[in-house]
Amino acid sequence: MSDDDYNIQQHLDLVKPWNSDPTAFLLRYYTLHYHRDSENKIYVRQAPNKVCILGITEQHVVKENNNQDQSVQIIPKIESSSNVKPNTVLCEIAIGDSQRYEIKAHMYGKLLEINPRLLEKPELLLDVPLTEGYLALIKAYHEDTSRQLEEFVSADTDIIS
Repeated sequence: MSDDDYNIQQHLDLVKPWNSDPTAFLLRYYTLHYHRDSENKIYVRQAPNKVCILGITEQHVVKENNNQDQSVQIIPKIESSSNVKPNTVLCEIAIGDSQRYEIKAHMYGKLLEINPRLLEKPELLLDVPLTEGYLALIKAYHEDTSRQLEEFVSADTDIIS
C-alpha cells in the first residue's frame, strides 16, 4: 500500500465508538451552543453546513416541572419553509391541561421543520431532548456563526447550571 492509498483502518478507528453510541457523531460534526439567557434553557447544534438543530436542555422548565404521568403535546405555531426571526414562536409545549411554554427561534433563518417525530411521539422531548427529541431544524441566514448565533454561547462556556 502506498502513502497515497486510503487507509480504511483510520476511518474504522474513528467511527468505532458510533457502534455503541449512535449519537457520538454529534460531538464530532455539530457545534453545541446554549442560549445566553440562563432562564431560557435552549440549545442549538450547528452542522458544518450551518443548519441548526434547536431544542430544550435537560434543565429547561418543561423537564423540571413535568410530572411523568402528565401528557405532553407539541403544538406547531408556524409552517415549514417560513422565515423566522429571534422572537418568532416556533411551537408551544403543552404539559397536562394547564402548563404551556412558547419556544422561540432565537435566530434569523428559514424553518425547515418542526421535528415530525415529536408530533407523533412527544415523550421524546422529555426522554432524549438533546438528540431525537429536538424541536426544530432552521436553515441559517448568516454564514458567520458569531452573527447567526449571537444570542448563544458555545457549550465550552458554563452558563447552564
